[in-house]
Amino acid sequence: MIRWQISLATAPTAVNIPLPTAINDVDAQYAMPTGATNLNSTLTGGDNLVATGVRANFVRAKVVSITGWSGGRVQILG
Repeated sequence: MIRWQISLATAPTAVNIPLPTAINDVDAQYAMPTGATNLNSTLTGGDNLVATGVRANFVRAKVVSITGWSGGRVQILG
């Protein structure tokens, strides 16, 4: 289980932030695990998520796209 949160200072018009995982900290190994839930957010008002079904040693947030915003952060809470 991975708890993560997206906080946005102003609501963007569009956002896509996935949370890929890997067994080893190697760029080529990071991917979206099959069968896991809540590993992606497209909510423009921010989000609090609990990802389940994840088996990984490493996790990172990757901002794929975000439009019309003035700041924010992604936190992996545990």
